[in-house]
Amino acid sequence: MFWKKIIVISLLCAVFALPGCKKKTLSIYNWDDYLNPDLVKKFEKQYGCAIALSIFASNEEMYEKVKGGAEYDVLVPSSYIAKRMYEDRMLKVLDHSKLPHKKNIDIAFMRRSIDSNMKYSIPYMTVFTGIAYNKKMVKDFRPSWSMFGRTDLAGKMGMVDDLREVIGA
Repeated sequence: MFWKKIIVISLLCAVFALPGCKKKTLSIYNWDDYLNPDLVKKFEKQYGCAIALSIFASNEEMYEKVKGGAEYDVLVPSSYIAKRMYEDRMLKVLDHSKLPHKKNIDIAFMRRSIDSNMKYSIPYMTVFTGIAYNKKMVKDFRPSWSMFGRTDLAGKMGMVDDLREVIGA
């Protein structure tokens, strides 16, 4: 299902809507390579605060750290873990009056998401998992996950390092 990898930001839209940071440092817990360093510098200059960026490798790693007491201003979990975090009272309900860019979100797209009313999350991006292959190297390609069972391709393939994606496939 396409919404499994909708990446949500619990408070980022609210932060961008502010005329200036209310704190000297804005702490963000995010995936690696999700924020352009130039954008971070521009944000810091425009809003008069520093960004302290922490990186996590999996939703489960991020969840355990936050559950253990680590506090961040902005989290970037996948939708399924954001739902769990909200149910565990780890996320605040969003103040939609501070989200002026919410009007740019396709509501039809949101109807199929876990948090369709954007109560505790705002979509940041969506990612689809698929199969890529080299036509010169792979003969008789079939658009199916069963390709990963082919013995002639053993040791020549890789999959994304994400438990939910691999089990889903």
